[in-house]
Amino acid sequence: MDHKAFDLLEKVYIELQDTKKEVKKDISEVKKDVKQLNNRVIKTEILIENSIALQINSLFEAQMITNEKLGRVEEKLEEISQKVNKHDIKIQVIEGGN
Repeated sequence: MDHKAFDLLEKVYIELQDTKKEVKKDISEVKKDVKQLNNRVIKTEILIENSIALQINSLFEAQMITNEKLGRVEEKLEEISQKVNKHDIKIQVIEGGN
């Protein structure tokens, strides 16, 4: 009976050793995969950051140009408004003189 128990324990020990090796191998592969995924994530983050930074800069420049043009349009509109007011006064003077 002792011999059977020893043989059984020996088989269990061998199976545990094999399982241990397999688990270590699996863990090693998982670590490798995680490292590769981490590298891909970092590359993706850099790509996104660079792309977004360029887009934000482009939008900022476009907004600045739009603001400048809007300022010029407002100035011209003010000039036109002043001329129209002057013309209204002149028309009233001319019509009042008749």
